[in-house]
Amino acid sequence: MKSTPISAGAGRDDPELDAIATCFVAARRECRPLGDYPGEVPADLRTAYRIQDRAIALWPDEIAGWKVGRIPPQVEARFGIDRLAGPIFAKGIRENGSSGPMPVFAGGFAAIEAEYVAVIAADAPADQRRWSMAQAAAMIADLRIGLEIASSP
Repeated sequence: MKSTPISAGAGRDDPELDAIATCFVAARRECRPLGDYPGEVPADLRTAYRIQDRAIALWPDEIAGWKVGRIPPQVEARFGIDRLAGPIFAKGIRENGSSGPMPVFAGGFAAIEAEYVAVIAADAPADQRRWSMAQAAAMIADLRIGLEIASSP
């Protein structure tokens, strides 16, 4: 799957954003919690996605899909939106009843979330911003039920 950066300007040199992304990736690799946000909290969604893009580039796995998640209500006003997108990495996927370790962060956050998983038939047109229900439904090749072990440092 393509892992095109979400943010414009993801590759621009920014040591502060690189340091934040590096801290998140190190905490995730070491399965250790973070006491505080590792730097200045992004003022806007574009900056948040730039940090995410940098962290994706550091993570040793391929993106297998994308999750759309809820932004906490207390943060909605800052970003002007109530959802964001994040990667689903291939090594974390278990299909058809398979099992395997799904670690969580001691001292961090963990939850089991029931999910609808839409398998998308093809890339959506990059310039299309409005969708009818019929157009959106035509993009779905399959609909599945999933469980996410959501855990974060």
